[in-house]
Amino acid sequence: KSSEKYKGTKPRAEKVVELTKIVQGAKPASAAKIMQQMDIELAVEILQRMSKRTAGAILGKMPPEFAAQLSEIFTHYDNKRKVNKDKLTP
Repeated sequence: KSSEKYKGTKPRAEKVVELTKIVQGAKPASAAKIMQQMDIELAVEILQRMSKRTAGAILGKMPPEFAAQLSEIFTHYDNKRKVNKDKLTP
């Protein structure tokens, strides 16, 4: 796998911080499209690290049903809990 090439180069939390900065730098519509295609747990971690204003702008560009589901998970997520991804509809 190509992802194995980069495995272990930085701690995961550090990578999530960097990815959050990248997503925040994108236009909200683009960031919304990207986050809809991500692993849902990663998307929630990224939302947690964003300012409320930025997260709101991105959620506002997502389909309402998906933004509502993501918001629901966001309110109950703790990094140890797994999410049932089959219940989410992009």
